Amino acid sequence: MPLSLRDNDTRRERLLACTRTHGDLQITHVFVAGDKITGVIDRSEASQGDAMFDLASLTLGHEERLADLVAGYGADVDLEVIRAWWSLRSLGRPAGWSSTASTQTRQAASSTC
Repeated sequence: MPLSLRDNDTRRERLLACTRTHGDLQITHVFVAGDKITGVIDRSEASQGDAMFDLASLTLGHEERLADLVAGYGADVDLEVIRAWWSLRSLGRPAGWSSTASTQTRQAASSTC
């Protein structure tokens, strides 16, 4: 099998890996003291899904912070998957981010679990 196809298979498997996710992880939902996380709120969207979706949500619009987040994450992170989630989340923004578009994006993140 050509290397490019193996790479795609690896990415697909990574994308399909499911874990518990917050579903709406953004900086306003994370409390910190110094360099320690002290709390996370608004778990109403929590479900099984792709952890890269949460990382993408947390860094959407703040690509300069992605390297620090990845360094502290402690697991393999596929930057192409994060960028794909950024793209998907941004598709509805020019005309406004409706609750339907938001729900569909979250459903896409958890549809394989």
